[in-house]
Amino acid sequence: MNNDVKLSQTERDNSSVTYVYTAYITTRNGRRIYAKAYGLNAFRIAVQADKQ
Repeated sequence: MNNDVKLSQTERDNSSVTYVYTAYITTRNGRRIYAKAYGLNAFRIAVQADKQ
């Protein structure tokens, strides 16, 4: 549980990055990799936040 708290604090501190959570990712060759295969609920992907 403490790890979840640390992650959410990190997300708030770094406003230039937004995180997207997804249950699977697709590789360049079309193969899908599921988070469950690695014992995860979702993959966390960092995305640059839009500057306005």
